[in-house]
Amino acid sequence: MTHEKIFHSAIFSSSIAYDLFQWAVGAHRFRRLVAKQYICSQVGEHILDVGCGTAEILQFLPGVNYTGIDPNQRYIQSARSRYAGRHVTFRCASVSDLHSGQLLRFQKALALSMLHHLDDAEAQHLCRLLVELMQPGGQFIAIDPCLTESQSRIARFIINSDRGSYVRSSEEYRALVQPFFSHVQSEIRQDLLHIPYTHHIMICKA
Repeated sequence: MTHEKIFHSAIFSSSIAYDLFQWAVGAHRFRRLVAKQYICSQVGEHILDVGCGTAEILQFLPGVNYTGIDPNQRYIQSARSRYAGRHVTFRCASVSDLHSGQLLRFQKALALSMLHHLDDAEAQHLCRLLVELMQPGGQFIAIDPCLTESQSRIARFIINSDRGSYVRSSEEYRALVQPFFSHVQSEIRQDLLHIPYTHHIMICKA
């Protein structure tokens, strides 16, 4: 990890700094669009959010049964405080520590800006787990920064400065999940944040 990425990791270990940065780059708009256009939740649905951070996405998922998982204890504490009145569960755990006996079955699973923090073995472990837990007709929705030949220099610089060490191309993201899911739909978006940025979006079905 570079000195720059270590510096970023230290700053964003604080839930307050994390939320302020997210607000500044337009993450509120990002979550609203993702919830409306891709997650499309229904009241009563069971949703698993892996790498939930401070669970800001919950603002846009009314009436769901939500389980959020993140390895950062400060993020989890902030989320528990913020959503104390809702039907939600939070766990502080890393992906490698998870197994199917710990979690309920779900209709939708989210990994929003998560896969690029996982090496191939960790990402494959997550995919196996999700397939075991997914109810019939369920979906896995993964959104991550992506490297493309056509993206701007500014977008590439910002993405290369990300804390995640495993930013991949579209083809690499798809190759990572395709052995586990029967159908993988993907697209690239460059309009979801206030800053130049390239997102890769996958909707996977078992």
